[in-house]
Amino acid sequence: MKTGSLILVIALSLASIAFADRASDPGEAVIALYDALAEGDGITAVGYLSSGTVEELQMMIDAMRMTPELAATELTGLGITITEEQLETITAKEFGGMFLSSPMISEIVSMIDINLGDVEITGDSALVEVVTSMMGESSSDFVHAVLEDDGWKVVEMGL
Repeated sequence: MKTGSLILVIALSLASIAFADRASDPGEAVIALYDALAEGDGITAVGYLSSGTVEELQMMIDAMRMTPELAATELTGLGITITEEQLETITAKEFGGMFLSSPMISEIVSMIDINLGDVEITGDSALVEVVTSMMGESSSDFVHAVLEDDGWKVVEMGL
């Protein structure tokens, strides 16, 4: 997979772990993640992503390390300044925080109105219906969340 594709995947799916408050229900986790993204608070946003999502992010970073010069150049184009040397040592949580704090992400997310629909919980997994509105257009999608030791976490954003 090309580095540009990896960056797009990161943008769409990261759409948070170490510094997040505990989300007591899946809907709360989705709203908290959305709010953090809209505010440009990538560190908090990373705290609302599942551990599996962070592990996937680490795999993407490992792939970017195969072509660090290209990755650094492409990330700069997205407003993320990172050197090849930093890319070699950055953790998934640090990179996620940096990426999700980018003005591009917060600008896009802050233009979206979000409302929760039905929440279907099955054991440690949940589907949260999310209705988004942007520029007069509305759509409905589902966000997958999982219950981890420190609360509900978002696995995948369908936004």
